[in-house]
Amino acid sequence: MTKKPYPLQQKQPENWISLSSLAVLTLFFILAFLQHGLLFKPEYLLIGSILYAAGSLAIFWGKVPSQPAFYVLLALICLYFIMSFHAVNKQDSFNIAFRIALIIPLWLLTDQLTIKHTHFLIRVFIHSCSAWVFMGVLFNQFREGRFEGTLQYANAWGILLLTALLLAITQYLTRPSKINLWCICILASGILLSGSRTVVIIMLILIPLQMIAIGKENRTSLPQIHIAILSGMMISITFSLSKWLFLCTLLLAPIAILFIPSLLFKNRRWGMALCFIGFSVITWALVSHQSGLFQRLTHITLQAPEWKARLGYYHDAWLIILDSPFFGYGGGAWNILQYHYQTAAYSVRYLHNHWLETWIDTGITGLALYCCIVLLFVWNGIVSYRTHTGTSKIWTVGCLSAYCCLLLHSTVDFTFSYPLLFGIWVLLGKWGSSFGVNNSNKEVNDTGKRTYRIGISVGLLLLAFFSIRLGVSESFLIKSNQAIPIQKSQDEALLLLKKSAEYSFAPAEQHEQIAKLLLQSFLEKSTSYSELERAQIEVKKAISMNTKDPHTLLLQCQIEYALGNQSSAIDHLVQLKQQFPFRIDIEEQYTNWHSIK
Repeated sequence: MTKKPYPLQQKQPENWISLSSLAVLTLFFILAFLQHGLLFKPEYLLIGSILYAAGSLAIFWGKVPSQPAFYVLLALICLYFIMSFHAVNKQDSFNIAFRIALIIPLWLLTDQLTIKHTHFLIRVFIHSCSAWVFMGVLFNQFREGRFEGTLQYANAWGILLLTALLLAITQYLTRPSKINLWCICILASGILLSGSRTVVIIMLILIPLQMIAIGKENRTSLPQIHIAILSGMMISITFSLSKWLFLCTLLLAPIAILFIPSLLFKNRRWGMALCFIGFSVITWALVSHQSGLFQRLTHITLQAPEWKARLGYYHDAWLIILDSPFFGYGGGAWNILQYHYQTAAYSVRYLHNHWLETWIDTGITGLALYCCIVLLFVWNGIVSYRTHTGTSKIWTVGCLSAYCCLLLHSTVDFTFSYPLLFGIWVLLGKWGSSFGVNNSNKEVNDTGKRTYRIGISVGLLLLAFFSIRLGVSESFLIKSNQAIPIQKSQDEALLLLKKSAEYSFAPAEQHEQIAKLLLQSFLEKSTSYSELERAQIEVKKAISMNTKDPHTLLLQCQIEYALGNQSSAIDHLVQLKQQFPFRIDIEEQYTNWHSIK
């Protein structure tokens, strides 16, 4: 008797792997929205361990990546880890390397998805962004009048919503539905509330290009899309009157955009005329409106203070690059080196230009790898666009548009500091060049690649272990910072810092914090000199791991002064003052000691 069920048994592993991968990826996106885009260390290190473990299982039983871009990306990640051992700031360099390495399990898991599950994952992303516009407005996730959502930074939140908007437009073009049109309206309103001029400019450039690229045969739904975007922009104006009016208007938006007589859209001239009138009304409303948020959007000029400041950053970054163009300084170097090269008084954690930041971190080799990744995605996307037709072509255009959206923004902002946005960017490049290819597990039983699979699986499990270890270290560090003001317990804080240092690979920050607490305890409670000598030992350990940090160097001066070596400490402080002329804390300490003297 022949065995009929065999073909069904062959299909089950593929569905099981795809469903499992979808579940893990959905969990990641939901947690990323709840945890500030995984910008902060403990979140992405601990949650990353889940991704590494899942990726290890996926590579062992599922599909092996075949795109060259994956292996170039793998080489860039390995370079970040290698650079961490010789970095200016080893602690930040390891954390940045682990943040970038999250893309490995993300890629491996999305490689296992079928086309159906890929569409579902994209819908999860679109609907999550749309729902969080409501949640963010409801819970007042604003700072200085700008909508910053869960990412706690308005520009990054605006570009995330624009990415979702471009994908929502693509979703509607392939599967017209009322919910997709409503999402377009919601996302457009959220983008304007972010007050990001850069994001608005990118939106005005990319959406028309996306409409042109999809081809004449796919433009029958454009009037509905235009109405939805314009409705969202008009609704955003009501926020300045009342957030409740904005939310109610947004809930009533389907009445305006979903039940307009279909005959209106069958006549293209009427549809285009209505869009033109709507755009004119919105422009007039924005220009005449007096709120600070919309004044930002109507005063787009290269003379804006933030543009002048960024040109200053880029000038100083170029000076840093010239001193080591080939080898770089390791991840996170900008946070330290900016004080050595700055030509104006500023202090920014991120350079706001991913190309320059990559060059500073990894040298010309890392920049070349990064450029290679970009070129591979763009070239494969163009090839895919020219060969695909129908729905596949629309999705190729949509994914490439969203990919370019994030790429452009990373040139003038710190988009890729968020693992969520960096992961989405890479996945969009991947999908843009191969969206019409149905994933399968034909290579599962290929014994020739079994050793290769085992090697990658073991490597990912090691990353999961180290990620958990660093995540625990960062959690102890945060608890120590909370222990002092809340529980008034320096002893508990010191204990937590010691535990944090045990789990970290280069605990420069922990040693610095311990030294600072011991010095503070000596100055406030007049404890024994043995504690102060211990602080001196701790600060020397911190300097040995991070020789260029002005915060640690100043702390060393303060400890030396407290030990009674005033003249030596003052001479050392004068040298720091000359080396860091824009450091306010050094200037204040110099003025204080000079007045005492």
